[in-house]
Amino acid sequence: MYLKNIICVTLLSGCISSTDPKANQEDSNDLEDLKDSDGDGVPDYIEDAMGTNPESADSDENGIPDSEEDNDGDGLPDYIEIMWGLNPTAIDTDGDGTWDGDEDTDEDGLTNVEELVLGTDGNNPDTDGDGVSDYVEVWLFGTSPTEPNPDSDGDGFPDKLEDFVGTSNNHFDYDVDGDYLPDVGEERIGTDYTNPDTDGDGFIDSMELLLGLDPTSADIDTDGDGLPDELEELLGLDPTSGDSNPDDEHQGDVLGVLSQMSDGGSLLDVIPQLGFGLVDCDSVEYETPSSAEDFQPEETDECEDEEEQPPPEINPNIPEWFVGEIKCDFGTRQLIASAGSSEYNADFYNSHLTLNGGAAIENADYNGKELMYLVDNENRPMTITLKSTCTDMDMFAFYSAELDQRPDSPENYTAYDFIQSSRVDGLGIDPAELDQLSIYASNAAPHVLLIESKNAEENLPFVLEVTCD
Repeated sequence: MYLKNIICVTLLSGCISSTDPKANQEDSNDLEDLKDSDGDGVPDYIEDAMGTNPESADSDENGIPDSEEDNDGDGLPDYIEIMWGLNPTAIDTDGDGTWDGDEDTDEDGLTNVEELVLGTDGNNPDTDGDGVSDYVEVWLFGTSPTEPNPDSDGDGFPDKLEDFVGTSNNHFDYDVDGDYLPDVGEERIGTDYTNPDTDGDGFIDSMELLLGLDPTSADIDTDGDGLPDELEELLGLDPTSGDSNPDDEHQGDVLGVLSQMSDGGSLLDVIPQLGFGLVDCDSVEYETPSSAEDFQPEETDECEDEEEQPPPEINPNIPEWFVGEIKCDFGTRQLIASAGSSEYNADFYNSHLTLNGGAAIENADYNGKELMYLVDNENRPMTITLKSTCTDMDMFAFYSAELDQRPDSPENYTAYDFIQSSRVDGLGIDPAELDQLSIYASNAAPHVLLIESKNAEENLPFVLEVTCD
């Protein structure tokens, strides 16, 4: 993923830039800058600039520590303003009508007050120097902006985020729509990987996931403070007011939430999840039927004023060893390899397809679940696409006028007229990583589609998409 898009969101600062931030800046006098004689958190050189006593935590003895003095009342302590190049005696240093606390000095998407609460550097868009801007870490990745976050596979997604959405830390993922979610993760979650805001509510998909919200269902922000009403209610805040507790030391509800992250935490640590379930590789929400009968159409509830319909007939042409039937109306379905058998092995591939120049494979490459479907392309060109997001899976199609032999052993393969295979290595939904078979209109049914998983684990989700011209 290359962070080169501009994405507009309603939270906090509107449009934010996702261009890779510049590296951490270093002062030439680092050791001197760290000196803090009175231990009040204000470096001695700053106290010298302010005219305060570096030997006293409260130079003017007014009961307010030097580290908290804010003479102009703009929400930023005086010493912070000096460190960030602002005027501690002027509420609006540059005179543009925006208070210094609401300015975004380093242009990373976080206001100066938000950076103060988070403990980030208002002069550096990437405080921890890990190559991801502070704003993106806080609101889009859910990682700490003050501690570097590892990215094992170098795809631009921190390991912590990949763990959260269920993608691999050892596989390079892409982000087509620039919403800071791996495309393969969006396929599982159910969001549109070509649209950064699937539900069109103004909250980018990754942000909704981090806040525990459903990115496929529009949220409301009544008070316009950047926090959805549902989240505010969960946190005990007033969704009709941007500042539920005016007496709080923090300014507004957003800062109250950010204050919980001031010790190196992240949204993944502090936001209670609202129960929107990621359809990850451990999900059993979708199941592949285990018998032909299970795959038959279900009866639907009819209105009282409509004529009662007879129950759907069981298709007698589906042998017991099939897990289902595929026709042109199959559409797109998320399934789980919970049925079928594990009898398939490499003998088929090595004894047939190597004659066409294919490389031999080891039996160990095919030790997972085997699913068989009956395919009827209804005399139309049919394309079957397999999106295997949790483990590498392949497809094989067998063509024959009869289905009296189950293609589960080399001796039975000769019963079929010819075989077609799709063996694309890799996970994901990028076109280069998809397994796809095309059946021509002239290929008269019936056909057998075998889906083979290279992982012995059961219940691994995959997406099967069928289209007919």
